[in-house]
Amino acid sequence: MDGGVTVSSMLGMELALLGRPVSLAGQPHYSGKSFTYDAKNISEYQKLLKKVTTLPGLTDEQKEFAYQYGYYFFIKRQIPMPVFEHND
Repeated sequence: MDGGVTVSSMLGMELALLGRPVSLAGQPHYSGKSFTYDAKNISEYQKLLKKVTTLPGLTDEQKEFAYQYGYYFFIKRQIPMPVFEHND
């Protein structure tokens, strides 16, 4: 795939990790993180759709941030935290 359009799919996150442009119509957890094209309203979304085939891939900086975000979301977030009780 050269890029993607999604509302809240994890496919958008996966495409960003590959450096592909991702246009969002919704607000998944990875929106607003500087590595997706986020539409703020219907008009912006329609404009994004018209140029979706010509959107550039991610820059090295955006791709690196997508990797960092993906690492914390997929790996660090899954590390179990011990549960404890505090009895007074």
